[in-house]
Amino acid sequence: MEFFKQAWAPYCCAKQTGAEIPIYSDEAGAKESPYEISADDWRPAATGIAMALPRNAIKKDTAMSLQRAGQARFSTSVQDADVVWVNDLVTRLFPRVEQHVQELVAEAINPMIESKLPSFLKGNVEVKSVVIKEAIPKIGPISVRAKTVDDTMKDNITLDVGVDVDAEMIIDIKVSRFTVGIKSLVLKGTLTVVLRPAKPIPPFFGGVEMYFVNPPDVDVDFTGVADIADFKGIRGLVRQAIQSAVSDAVVIPARVVKDMCPGDDDDIVDLKFPDPTGVLRLTLMSGHDLLPMDVSVFGKPTTSDPYVIVRLGRDVWKSPVVLKSLNPIWAAPAGTRNSQISKGELSTAHLSLYDDRQHLDFNVFDQDTFSSDDCMGKSLKMPARGMFVEGTHTEHEVLLTHEGKNAGHLNISTDWFLLSKLKPVTPTMLYVAVKVKDVIGLSVGSVPPFTLVVKFTKDIEESMKSRAVDPMALRPVGDALQQIIAKMDKYGLKAKQIADCVSLKEEQVKYVQQLKDDPGAAKLKMLQASAERQATVPAFNRIIRALVPWTAAVERTGVVVSLLDKKGKQVGSNATINFSTLVQAEDMEIQGPFMLSKEILCEGAIRASWLAPS
Repeated sequence: MEFFKQAWAPYCCAKQTGAEIPIYSDEAGAKESPYEISADDWRPAATGIAMALPRNAIKKDTAMSLQRAGQARFSTSVQDADVVWVNDLVTRLFPRVEQHVQELVAEAINPMIESKLPSFLKGNVEVKSVVIKEAIPKIGPISVRAKTVDDTMKDNITLDVGVDVDAEMIIDIKVSRFTVGIKSLVLKGTLTVVLRPAKPIPPFFGGVEMYFVNPPDVDVDFTGVADIADFKGIRGLVRQAIQSAVSDAVVIPARVVKDMCPGDDDDIVDLKFPDPTGVLRLTLMSGHDLLPMDVSVFGKPTTSDPYVIVRLGRDVWKSPVVLKSLNPIWAAPAGTRNSQISKGELSTAHLSLYDDRQHLDFNVFDQDTFSSDDCMGKSLKMPARGMFVEGTHTEHEVLLTHEGKNAGHLNISTDWFLLSKLKPVTPTMLYVAVKVKDVIGLSVGSVPPFTLVVKFTKDIEESMKSRAVDPMALRPVGDALQQIIAKMDKYGLKAKQIADCVSLKEEQVKYVQQLKDDPGAAKLKMLQASAERQATVPAFNRIIRALVPWTAAVERTGVVVSLLDKKGKQVGSNATINFSTLVQAEDMEIQGPFMLSKEILCEGAIRASWLAPS
């Protein structure tokens, strides 16, 4: 009930002359108010949780208490007993996700397993079967949060939903001559659902976003050990691939987004890949009393070769290795050089923060040459927001434990930076985001899927792949839309014109046009058109970003964009966007398309911001 109060609140307010007092409406709704308000008196409210009444309509003491209530930040929780209907709904819907799980395994998990395999096993990953036997999803508790921005209608409504899925399944993945069987998967975490931006018409918000602030706990139970005995590492690779696939799909900054108002100006790509709220600069200074892991000739551990893995959401940073030290120094005092790490290695990480509830954690490992690296200790997961003070350079001591015992500590320092369009007096870092939607102008003979490579500097390079199949082109068209298409077709409009009018793909419109004559042929033609579209107009719909160290040498270069086909062959030439042009552009943003050749255009945009001390 409280969720609907928040969703409806911005649009319910009594129109009165004189001062207004924001109040909460009761469970029965405004109609049962002791004061009569006609339907003509309702109007949209600028802010508040229910309605506003004229000050003289209520007693003074009541007005004061209601005024305080209206100003309070609203938050409520719905416990397990109140979400029985949600669990029932999810239980009924869950069997329908089998096809999606098959696609996820094929499109996301397979490539990740492949990328982690030794070179002699690459190219030999195959999913033999995916069957969901039974799933027991549990939803709850659900908490609702509302955040008002500048007392405008741009209110975000946020739901934090507990998710616990225990799925019994059969997944057989063949890796070369080894077969890995998965019999169950458990996923547990808190899913955040955001309704934004606010709209004055139904459904009253422009989009729905879903993501995990922190990676959910994922546990995989494997079948048998016969095949695994020959290559035990395969099981670990599969577990890592599943965890990575979940993180890449739904752990911020990644998110699942549904555009509720396709015709408005809100770009779903921008909703799906928002900029961070700021950047945490973390300097690893030193470690003290770390555990010895390397055994001496006398059989007793005496020293270690430590390095640190720092995680914030999907950002992962690995420190340099310090050889043979239990009290390593990574960052030497200013003006001196640290002899414990190689020249050019950095002891500073820049980590993007997207939500104040993200956790920061540290893991210390001992580097080994002929065996897997040993864990020397790890920290508790700490809220990243508590690791910095705005406008202040702060130092922290991070306690480590190993197998429940003290394992020494790390000394770190942090600084907090905001994204700004104003150039600092001494700029040190530039945040750059490249949005790519479609590439157009490719010939029919091009071989998908394509890889778009974005090179920010000689040392910073990111890439994204186009989808082999466009799911939008295969989405069913409802009866109402089919009738509209039939009428527009009757008036002689072309398929492309109809598609633009009704926000569908051109092949979907052609499918509807041919459906009445030969349904089978129509579907086949739609699939062929979709495949041709993927070869000639590959869709990426993604934003990739990087933090670029700002130097005089970098200022003279630019972001280089190139396109590769399935075989790794470059298609067209490079498109270069100069940094000097970018930082001088209006709002530090340049709209595409960017030319890869006279015929091939990359549709998208590139924007930048300076990292400025808070």
